[in-house]
Amino acid sequence: MTKCSGCGYVRQESDAGSLAVCPRCNVPYLWSAGEASQGDEAEAPPRSVRATRLRKNAAATGEPQGVRDVVISALVLAVGCFAPLMSVPLVGSITATQLRFSDGYVLLALAGLAVWFAYSDKVRLVRWPGWAALGIVTFDFVALFMRVQQAKTDMQANLEGNPFAGIAEAMAQSIQLQWGWVPLFAGAIGLVLVGHGRRLPVR
Repeated sequence: MTKCSGCGYVRQESDAGSLAVCPRCNVPYLWSAGEASQGDEAEAPPRSVRATRLRKNAAATGEPQGVRDVVISALVLAVGCFAPLMSVPLVGSITATQLRFSDGYVLLALAGLAVWFAYSDKVRLVRWPGWAALGIVTFDFVALFMRVQQAKTDMQANLEGNPFAGIAEAMAQSIQLQWGWVPLFAGAIGLVLVGHGRRLPVR
């Protein structure tokens, strides 16, 4: 007996139809299991037909299309809101919630809105909070990077000839961007992709 790894149905001897296709979800075992099953070879239908069958199978199992991907992207974005974006001497790490206008809380609200859209069966609308989040993250990254570079340049110019210039310059050079930007960009881009009908490369 052959078991479909897509819907979990175990094929019975009384089931009609091609031996290479699951009688319940109508998806070839070659697609769901990654290997050809014994029996007749199924000719792969057009890509649009396959996508339609997969959507019907997802609806039959009670899992809205793309909800998992939206939740993953929103969680990654939320993690980035509390991750260090920049390290400053004597101050420590700065997160998105500590930036001007508290952009981190805006990003959290956008992540929550995306999840709400997904569970309301409006996955296509996720693109809008995704684009908004990506715009905010990109603007903050560019603005913060330029501000740090300008501060370093001004400090070097103002302390020229000062006996403590070496110490100040060392402190200025220790101001660095941190890893928190990675989940912020990844989460926002993930929401955009899912909103435009793409699926994340996760299993």
